[in-house]
Amino acid sequence: MPRRLLALAALAVAVASVAACADGASVDPMPSTSATPTAAPDESQQPVVADDAGPSEQAMGEATLVEPGAYEYVVASGDTLGAVAARFGLCVRDISPVTEQGLTLMAGESFVVQRRVDEPLGTVACAMG
Repeated sequence: MPRRLLALAALAVAVASVAACADGASVDPMPSTSATPTAAPDESQQPVVADDAGPSEQAMGEATLVEPGAYEYVVASGDTLGAVAARFGLCVRDISPVTEQGLTLMAGESFVVQRRVDEPLGTVACAMG
């Protein structure tokens, strides 16, 4: 007997769900192909450019704007690739191929900081040098 009640309750829930869906709302089987955007563009689709947020711990070097989105950066003692990349809102991979010592920064070394890779910010691939 309990099985019949359970089955009957499940049937009642299913019928109620179907009835709620059929209360006059229609589903368009062919979505609109209109070229008019319906929402604001996602920030992740905006181009990423270097923007100096100013000195921070482990990114104390001097930065000079050379053109929009590109800075000449002079490494200070204790700077790290990750902190320098974060200072400019970039991936480590954006700056690691241009340093003279590979993944090691040397005080006094200079290089241009700018966006060079297409990796999305915040991904593991972006963080790796």
